[in-house]
Amino acid sequence: MPSIFIYLDLNEATPQEDSALVVKMEEAGFSTTIVGSNNIKYRLPRGAYNFTGELKVDEVFDRTKRIAMSVRKRYTVFVTEASGSTWAGLETLGRDRPMRGGQFVQKVSEGTAAKKATVASDPDSA
Repeated sequence: MPSIFIYLDLNEATPQEDSALVVKMEEAGFSTTIVGSNNIKYRLPRGAYNFTGELKVDEVFDRTKRIAMSVRKRYTVFVTEASGSTWAGLETLGRDRPMRGGQFVQKVSEGTAAKKATVASDPDSA
């Protein structure tokens, strides 16, 4: 199952609009967190979202645009499919529980300065 990363910014948004956007994105299946194979959940930077599912990049892009426009007419969006991710300095939110089958949304290899992730699939989910 592909992992798609989204950067979405509502141009000149109020704090209320930003909050409404996060709620709508989460209701549509987008996440503001990522989970490593170390079972640790990390918060993505403001404006960053993760989507794991059966949609193609262009379908996620269209869905993201519709959500953004429902909150504010001016926005910036960037969508990409990822086979892996690297990060450093993300806020740690604690341990997360594994998905069925014992696999996680992301697998992480420990590094000295950064954490590297590769997408894992879960054949039992759907």
